[in-house]
Amino acid sequence: MTPRRSKFLTISGLWINGTIKTSLCLIFLICGVKLTAQIRYKPGYFITSNGERVDCLIKDIDWENTPEVFNYRLDSLSEEKEKTIEDVKEFRISSGAKYIRANVQIDRSSQSMDKLTFDKQSEFKNETILLKVLIEGKASLYVHQQLNLTLFFYGVDSDSIQQLVFKYYKASSNTRGEYRLYRNQLWTDLKCDAITFDELSELNYTKKDLIRLFKKYHTCQDARFVDLDKDKKSKSSSLNISVRPGVGISSLSVDNSLSDIRDVDFEASISYRIGLELEFVLPFNNNKWGILLEPTLNIYQPEEELAAGVVKADYNSIEVPFGLRYYSFINDNSKIFFDALVVTGIPLSSEIDYTGTNDLEISGNVNLALGLGYSWKNKYSVEVRNGFGRELLGDFVSIDSSYKSLQLIFGYQISK
Repeated sequence: MTPRRSKFLTISGLWINGTIKTSLCLIFLICGVKLTAQIRYKPGYFITSNGERVDCLIKDIDWENTPEVFNYRLDSLSEEKEKTIEDVKEFRISSGAKYIRANVQIDRSSQSMDKLTFDKQSEFKNETILLKVLIEGKASLYVHQQLNLTLFFYGVDSDSIQQLVFKYYKASSNTRGEYRLYRNQLWTDLKCDAITFDELSELNYTKKDLIRLFKKYHTCQDARFVDLDKDKKSKSSSLNISVRPGVGISSLSVDNSLSDIRDVDFEASISYRIGLELEFVLPFNNNKWGILLEPTLNIYQPEEELAAGVVKADYNSIEVPFGLRYYSFINDNSKIFFDALVVTGIPLSSEIDYTGTNDLEISGNVNLALGLGYSWKNKYSVEVRNGFGRELLGDFVSIDSSYKSLQLIFGYQISK
């Protein structure tokens, strides 16, 4: 028999489906026209190995790890070029990170328990590396970071740069010890009445503690210094909270492997949702990455008419999408974002109601979802999100189901 469906629902469904497709096309159009502007070139300079300073525009990737190369343009119209550690001895993005080339003795000993040895002495090798400048002055502090290895270096009164030594070693077959030579190094080289041995004995091998100590040393010495650590200013993480209402086109299919009496395909029909998005923006890579958690009330209530009678699905659920978001910046006000999510569906007294036979209780399950959206002024957003098939009848061995959705979601940020 022909499915029973009101003219209003049919027209509404077609309108919502068309609106979603139009929104998706507009977002893709913006991507195609503007995506090349997502990585910004900022004024900066580099100094060549011959000592020549070159003012230019440097691609600001906001490196989490210490780079080995960087890209630049001599002006906004020139072609992109690349410089490596062999080409330059210093480069900086204006009002941002500064890197210098240094030939140092470096110990890259692993911190993994299975690779430790009983020898706590450092295993130095001579290398030429780039160092990020944290504090520049009478006593300068640097950091070199690669994957899971963070090493700090220092230099006093223009002396050679040395590694601040902190090393794990194997104290027994299943425990590790800590060799904190850096405390003695700083006690020897940062002599000042305001810095006590007791203070250094509690000093942690962290950027926060070391920067605080080097600032204290300069204040004690009444010496000028420059704080180049911009992380606390430009790399601060943030929690964004947004209200996220939306509509969608959802479908549900039920297939009984033992008998086709319960088989039904609920054609695409309207679903509604209202969510509260919690987005934790990560403090690196120019705040392009975020972690999402979005508890959402979802309402989907389709019906179909079979030979045996009317079948209604009453699927009201709390959906909890969790995953990652990546931003591509267009300009200061606009950005595109991409979502990759795992969605947990928690049904609220939901079931599939068959006329003349037992109903099927809907159970919870998970599925994957991908989204593409546009954000304006960090306040308003629109997203098209596709939810892949979710099993709703997992408690029934012989019955398979698949719930799918295509949603148009609007966002309004209420706090940051």
